[in-house]
Order: sequence, then C-alpha cells, then structure tokens
Amino acid sequence: MSELSTEFNKILRDELITQLRTIHPNVSEADIRKNWDVVADELGEVQFVFESETDTVHRIASAVTTGLTEGAGISGVDVEDVEPIVADVYRRVLTQFNHQVAGTELADVLSQEADLELSRSVKAMNERLQEYERRLDRVQQAELKNQGFVHLSDTYFTRYPPAQPEKCWRTGFELPEVNAGYAVSREAGSSDGDRFKLSEKLTESLKEGTDCALLGPSGSGKSTVCKEVACQWYEERRGDVFYRESDRSAKLNERGILEEQIVQAEGSTLVVVEDAIREEAKNIFYLIDRFRNDDSVAFLLDSRDSEWHRPDIEWPTHRLREIKESDLEIHTLPRIDRRECERIIEHFERTTDSTVPDSPDEIYEEVASSTGVGEMLQLSYHLSFYTLEPEVGDQSEKGVTSLANTVQNVIMEQESSDDDHLSLKFGILLNLLNAADVGVRTELLYVLAEDEEDHRRINELLKQYEGILVFSTDEEVITDQTGTLRTTHEFWSTLYLQELPEIIGERDASWEFFGCLKALFGIFDSAEERRQIRRRLRQRNIAFFEQIDDRPRATADNIVESIYRLGQRQPGLSRLYGETGLDGTDHLPDVCTPSIAPKSALWKGVMHFRSGNFKLASDESEEASRLLEDIDNIPEGEKKQIKGRCWNCIGASERERGEIDKARRHVEESIRMFEEVDDDSGVASARFHLGRIHWVESDFECALDQLERALDVFRDREDSRSISTTLNTIGLVHRDLSNFDEAERRLQDSRENAKEAGDERSEARALNHLGEVERYQSNYSDAQSYYKQGRKKARKVGDIHCEAWLVHNLGTIKKRQGELDEALERFEQARTIKEEMGNKRGIAISSNYAATVHSLKGEYDEALEKVDRGIEILTEIEDDRRLGELVRTKGVVAKNRGNLDLAEQKISESLSIFEDLDERKWRADSLIELGSVLVKRLELDTAEELFREAHEIKQEISDEAGTSRALGGLGLVSEYRGDYDEAVRRYTESGAIAQEVNDVESRAYVLSRLGSVARRRGQYEVSRACLEESKRLFSEMGNTRRKARVNRLLGDTALATGRYDRAEEQYLRALDTFEDIGDRYGRARCHFGRGKLALKREEPDSARDLFRKSMTHFESAGATTRGRRLLQGLDDDLEDVREL
Repeated sequence: MSELSTEFNKILRDELITQLRTIHPNVSEADIRKNWDVVADELGEVQFVFESETDTVHRIASAVTTGLTEGAGISGVDVEDVEPIVADVYRRVLTQFNHQVAGTELADVLSQEADLELSRSVKAMNERLQEYERRLDRVQQAELKNQGFVHLSDTYFTRYPPAQPEKCWRTGFELPEVNAGYAVSREAGSSDGDRFKLSEKLTESLKEGTDCALLGPSGSGKSTVCKEVACQWYEERRGDVFYRESDRSAKLNERGILEEQIVQAEGSTLVVVEDAIREEAKNIFYLIDRFRNDDSVAFLLDSRDSEWHRPDIEWPTHRLREIKESDLEIHTLPRIDRRECERIIEHFERTTDSTVPDSPDEIYEEVASSTGVGEMLQLSYHLSFYTLEPEVGDQSEKGVTSLANTVQNVIMEQESSDDDHLSLKFGILLNLLNAADVGVRTELLYVLAEDEEDHRRINELLKQYEGILVFSTDEEVITDQTGTLRTTHEFWSTLYLQELPEIIGERDASWEFFGCLKALFGIFDSAEERRQIRRRLRQRNIAFFEQIDDRPRATADNIVESIYRLGQRQPGLSRLYGETGLDGTDHLPDVCTPSIAPKSALWKGVMHFRSGNFKLASDESEEASRLLEDIDNIPEGEKKQIKGRCWNCIGASERERGEIDKARRHVEESIRMFEEVDDDSGVASARFHLGRIHWVESDFECALDQLERALDVFRDREDSRSISTTLNTIGLVHRDLSNFDEAERRLQDSRENAKEAGDERSEARALNHLGEVERYQSNYSDAQSYYKQGRKKARKVGDIHCEAWLVHNLGTIKKRQGELDEALERFEQARTIKEEMGNKRGIAISSNYAATVHSLKGEYDEALEKVDRGIEILTEIEDDRRLGELVRTKGVVAKNRGNLDLAEQKISESLSIFEDLDERKWRADSLIELGSVLVKRLELDTAEELFREAHEIKQEISDEAGTSRALGGLGLVSEYRGDYDEAVRRYTESGAIAQEVNDVESRAYVLSRLGSVARRRGQYEVSRACLEESKRLFSEMGNTRRKARVNRLLGDTALATGRYDRAEEQYLRALDTFEDIGDRYGRARCHFGRGKLALKREEPDSARDLFRKSMTHFESAGATTRGRRLLQGLDDDLEDVREL
C-alpha cells in the first residue's frame, strides 16, 4: 500500500503543480515546485483512495494552502480558492492512475493485499467525486452569475423551462423560450433579392473564429437574434456557451472568473454579451484581446448602434479601442419590412395558436417608424393583445408587456436620478412634445433650465438618452443641434405618458406634467427667457423662436391646441390633465386668444368624456361655460358656438350617467344656440347626441331621423370622424331592431371612416358593436375576434369606457361557452369600472348578466341582489328596454327556484315591456322562458304556441342560439306529450345548431333531454351515456342546478334498470343540491323519484310519506297539475296517495 500512496502522491503533485498557478496572479509554477516539500509534509501519508473523497479534497486543499502561505509567504490564497481545482485534479488523477497501474504488478499487489478491484473502486469513487464537482460547479456558476453570465447546459434548461408562448410575446423572450423555438428567426433580403437568416450568417462567421458585433436600434430584436445563435451553438454541441444578458446591476468586474471557465471549456467556446459597449460590460474587450489568437473561442457582442458609435466613450487602453474599431466583424440588424412583418405574424399565430384578424399591412403601418427604434418591441406589443385578457386598465396580473416594461424602466430611472426631478421633467416634456406632434425641438427642452447648472444637466440628459429617446443626425453632436430632433415612435411617447401615473402615482404625475406645461407655455410670454436660451445654445437664429416673435398669438394658440388635442385623441392621458385650476387658466400663455381658456376646459371635458369619466366631463364643460361668461372681448357668435359645444358635452355626459331629462335639455339648448349662429356642423353634432338619447329610450324611429339628418351634414363636410361615430349609432339602432345585415353594413362603414380619420377610439367602438351583431346571430367565434380587436384599440387609446363594454361582451361569450366562472369575473370587472365612471345603465346591464350566471350556478340570493339593484337603477333612469331584461331575469331566477307563479308573473311582465317597445329579439327570449314555465305546469298547448312564435322570430333575425333554444322547447312539449319520435327530432336539430355555434349550455341541455327520452323508450345504455356526457358538461360549466337535475334523471334511469342503491345515491345527491339552492320543483321531483324507489323496495308507508312531501313541494312551486299527473300513474294499491 505504501507503493500505491507513493505513486499516487507523485501523479497528484505533477497535476497540482500544473493547475494551481491559476488560483492567484502572484503564484507561479516555480513557487509551487520550490515549496512542494512543505506541502508534502502537510499531506503526510494520506490514504487518498480509501478516505472519504470530500475529506480528502479538503485535506489536500488545506495542505496546499498552508504550504503556499507559510512556505512561500504568499498571502491571499484561501482554501475555498483551492478546493475546486483539487477536486478536478483528484478525479482526473484517479482515472489516470487506474489506466497506469491496471494490468501491472502494482495492480496485482493491490488486489492481493486489499482484496479490491481497483477499477471498480476507482469508478465508484470517481462517480462520487463527480457529484462533489457538481456541487462545486454550482458555486462557480454563482460566481459567473454575479458577473452577469449563465453557462448554457442541460441542467440550465431543465432548471428553467420555457414559459407559455403567449406570455413570451408580452414579456420578451428569454433563453429557454428561444431554445424552444418560440421566437421567430429574423430574415433579411440580400442584394441579389434572396433572403437569409441573420442567425445563420452570424454563426458562419463565428465558426471560423471571427468575432462579431450585431448593431441595431433599441427594441429592434438584437438580443433575440443573439440568443438564437447561442441556443443553436448549444444544441449542435459545438462547445460551451457563456451568455450575458443586458444587466446594469451585474458588472463584469472580475473577468478572471470567465477567463478560467473559457480555459477549462471543451470544444469551440462561444461568449455572447449584450450591450457590450456599456460601462458594466466593457471589460469583455480585455478577454477578446486575451483570446485573439485562439480560434476555438468566439465572441458575439450586441449594442445599440447609437451607443456603439458614440465618440465620447472612454477606453483604458488604445488596444481596446482598436478591437472595437477594427477587430470585429460588424453586422447590422435590418429594419422590419412588410414581408418580414407578415412572416413574424404567421410565426406568432403558429406558436400561440391565435388568429390575428388585422392585416399585416395594417400592423406594419402601426409599428413602422422613421428610426426603426422599437419596431420589434412594438410589434410584439400589438400582437400580445390577441392573446392577452387582463383586467380592465391593468397589466399586472397577466404579465406586463416587454415594451411597457422598457418604458417603465426609463421612467423609474429618471424619477430616481436626481432630487429636483429635472430628469423626470425632461422625459415628460420630450415625450409630450413628440406625442402631441409639436416636434421635439432642442430649444423647447431648455425651457426647463432655470440656471446654468440646469442647462448643463439638460446637456447631460440629451447625451444620456441619445439612442433611446432622441437621435442625432448628420454626425452632429446631439447638444449642438437645433430644430426638430429625430425621436422614438410617437406611440412609444404616448405609452410613456400613460405609464407615468402607474409608476409615480396619479397625483405626482399630474403635478409634474403641469410643471412641464407651465415651463413650456412660459416661453411664449418671456422674450428674456428666449434670449437666454439663444445665448446658452450659442444660436442667434432659432426658427421656432423667430416664429414666436413674428406671430406670438397664433403660435401659442396652435401649441396649446396641439397639447390638448393629444388628450382628446388619447383619452387615457386625461388623468395627467386633471381638473381646471382654481384660476381657470392651467397656466396658459398670456398671449393666447382669450377664448383659449374656456376652450381648454372644454377640451378637457371632451377627453374625460372619451375616457369614460362622465362626471368630470360634465364638470369641466360647466367650468368652460362659466369661464366664457367672465370674458367680455369674445365675439357673440364665437361665444354661442363655444357655449353650444359645452352644452352638447354636458348633455352627452349626463346621458351616459342615466340623467336623460337633463341630457335632453342641454342638447336641445345646444341645437338652439348653433342654429342662431348658422353653425350646421354644431347642429349636426347636437342632433347626433339627441339621436343617442332617443336610442337609449328605444324610440328608434326618432333616433334614426336625428342620426340620418346629422349624417347628411357630416358627409357634406367630409368629416370622417363624425361620419364614423354617427354610423356607429345607426348600426346600433338596426342591431336593436334585429336588422342585422343593415347593422353590419353601417358598422363596417363606420369602421372604415374611423380608419380614414385615424380615430382608433371610434374604430374600437365599431369593432365592439360588430361583435355584438355577430353574437346576436350566435356567431361566437367572429364575435370574439371583433371584441379582441376592439379591446386592443381601446386599450391603446385608453378608452376605459369602451374597454369595459368589451370585457363585458367577452364575458357573454364565456357564458355561452359554458365558462361560468370566467364569465362572472368579466361581468364583475366591467361593472366595477362602470361604477367608477358613474355609468348607471352600464352598471345595471353588467349586474343583470352577472345575475344570470349566479342563477345558473344556483346562487339565487346573489342573483336576486344584483337584479334588484339593476331594477332600481333602470327604474330611476327610465330605461324600459334594459328594465325588461332585468325583470325577465328575476322571473328566470324564480323559475329556477321552483317558484312558478312568480316566474310566470315576472316573465309575462317583461314580455309586455318588449311588446310595447317592439323589441322582437328580447321578446322572443321572454317567450322561450315563459314557455318553459308553462311546460312545468303541463299547459302544453300554450307553451307550444310560445315556442313556435319564438322559433319564427329567432329564425327571421338569424339568431342561431335562440333558434336552438326554441327547438329545445318544442322538443320538451313533444316529450311530455309522449311523442318521442318528434321529441328526438326536435332535440337533435337543436343540438346540431348548438354544436355548430359552440353553445355548450344548450348542447348539455339537449343531451339531458335525449337521455330522458331514451329512458322512457327503454334504451337505458343510451340514456346513461347521454346523461353522463350532459353531467360532465354542466360540471365543467359550474352549472350546479342543471347538474343536479341530470343526477335526478340518472336516478330515474338507475331505478328503471333495478339498480336501487345507485338510484337512491343519485336522488339524494340531487336533493342535497336542490335544498341548498332552494329549488322547490327540483325537490318535488326528487321526493317523487324516491317514493317510486320505496315502492320497488316494497316500503309502501315510506312511499306514501315521500309522495306527500313531493306534492307539498309541487304545490309550493305552482306545479300542482304536474304533481297530480305523476301521481295518477302510480299503482292502484296507492289510491289514497293518487287522490292527493
């Protein structure tokens, strides 16, 4: 054994001498050889092979450390530094020793003396050492991570599985998602017209040992291309891959850690560094220099092109600058063209299993920009709307989009950068000027500077955000430029302003916003301030200032109007504009036309109206009217025009709040004022709102008269936006008249005019109503597509009012598809937002739909609470049509509870309301519900008449789901009459339609009835199969009441087949539910079934008690006739029960 230790010690010493010099820059091979005797003394006669390998590694590492520190006098060497190297050497020495002695005399000696198989012993120890190495590797990986790097490996991808594809398109692609193929491979066109994949082109260069840099604008998709190259390298097992994502918090300040990993790596090593030119990552250039002659190591860098070409980057050595300038092969990420946009959309649809209804050309026009900045980010942002279903106005629950996250990071950086918030004000003003289409002029950014220090700070901010928010042209230094700067896409700036209140709070955001407005507007009144900015910029002739000097009033009016027009175009920004100040001026320039003050308040009223804040819209319009009265030098005609617009906005706002009489008074007064000054456009606008009032009152004839008159004027004036909004309402009227073809034609025309006007708010509303037209005709897939498109538009412009309706309508689709919990969640979301907006009619409608879901779930108290609240609201605002819907819902809840008398009363009441209003669609719905009540009373002839009338109406108006329900009712009449062939025919026809339109509730109901008919015919297996499938569907829906009824029918089938225990189990299960939800009719049927079961079990006394209970419940439910008919079918020896 002494020979073994000696041989082992020798090999270990040679390997350690070779490897240990890497642990410390001051440790050389000579030092180790010179002091090895000290190390050997410390090692002693360690029986390396037989001791615990963990203890052995620790003992060797301790011995080496002692020898180096005490013998060589080298400080700074720790055991923790030495252990990873010792573990690696120890494992390799064991393997090497095994190869050297195997088959030799030494192996025989070892086998004889220790009775060991050396190879088996070493193999087992080797495996344990590898596990120890893995533990140490985790330490090394942590060190790499501290430098911002990850090492791609099977373990890494196992530990970090990819997220769902639809989430990646919202939040950005990480390495696991790229490795899974979720990201699209970017292509570009070559000079010969062919297209190539950028990742493949980069890989070809890297394989040849050429280091590369990929440049492109912010948000263009550079990092995703780099990740694709890295993942392909890893998948092809070319060699180790070390990847550093952009991370300002993790600095590459200990490059030796990465260097050591590269040295130890096997195969062709790839190192990828994002944003490599930044200070926190710039040390990578040292390693590029270190491995410049090693073809087995390749580096791929990425950078924003603006940062890469900045002339003021400081380099520690000339050599590093030379590497950046000369040693790297530069690749530029191409702009997204129309073909690439279409290809990306197709890939998105495949990976997310989604459909993008907008054309690629439309989407391309939305994301294309003059700079190419953020094109890929914006495209991902737009596409994410086709999979995203967050709460109204909230992105937190489902994942913030990568674009929104980018914007938020800029805001947070600016907010925390200095105490006086100059950085934040800089960001707000710059993005305001860009979004308002004023133009980001250098001279206007300097209005924020109060002294020379502020001026220098703005210079610094311009440099800091060059390539992010602003871009220099013609190789000029950004701070030397005057006039309009190149900037990000205006959508980026709009999103910045939308996110501002979310990051710093609404109150602070409004305060900072108004601080910027005050500074901006102040430049128009102060020639001295303009002079100071000229001096600081060393520019005597600044075109915009000369324009102010020449035309101060017109220039100021135009800028103010542009700022406020932004809020009207993007109503989601209305929170920034707040309420008009106590002085009523909002710090407007003194040189402005006097009428600008009341107009600005009115413009705020309009933006609040468009955002859905109807109370504030009305208040601002009232304030505008008050300001108008305080100004004497406004011509009378102009004063009446402004007054008319104020009254019009108040009328529209009060209509939405349900104050119909107040709304009518203001709109009619508005018409009178406009007529006095011959303002045809104003009259038409007021007639539009009067038509909306008539529509709310279901006076459709008067509504169409007013709307068509308004439309004629708007067409004459080629006012596309007004044409769109008017056609939208005309489409609604035809929808409610069930003229669906005409409704669709008008709404499509409305959408096209909205596009022409660039009015995304009107387009969103047209899409919403197109979805309703499709839904009313049971085209649920098309309806859902329209709703999602509309929601994308509504969220983009911040129209929370419209978005709330779209969320509500998506809930109606979920309800039809049997997803009751999700439907209820959406109805509640919509109702909450409408409450915040003060939209009484909307509150009542969403409450009604929520009540119908509660009723289906057997939650009758919750349903009635919402119904009664809605009835109270609609009675107050006198909206009879919606009142009819709520009254009917109250009747349906009563029917589901088994209170047939109250059900018949309420549903009949709703029927009368709809007959008075000539509302055919809703009248047919009430006919179906009333028919189902009468079937339970066995008034089959009347029920059949109602179902036939409903069926005729539903067919005429192309309401497929309604047609299915009417057919189901006719099938029920036939079943109760014993005409089973006709019942099956009707049920089958009903089920086919339900299947076609994906009406899960109707499908489940039809299956339950087919199961009932099969039982009556003695087809018990068919019965059981139909009922079990029906039960499954109702269970998935969460429809507790229907599920209980299917359980009762399963009990009937089990009873008919002699499975008495099973029958009792099903009856009791159903009875528990019916008692919990208070369904009298359901309890009656369960007790009757249990009575029949008692008869089969020859328990007549128990049967009599159960039949008596059953009749008590039938009577309380108002279904006495039905109960007696059932009793009449009993055996003759229960005559006393039959006479109940």
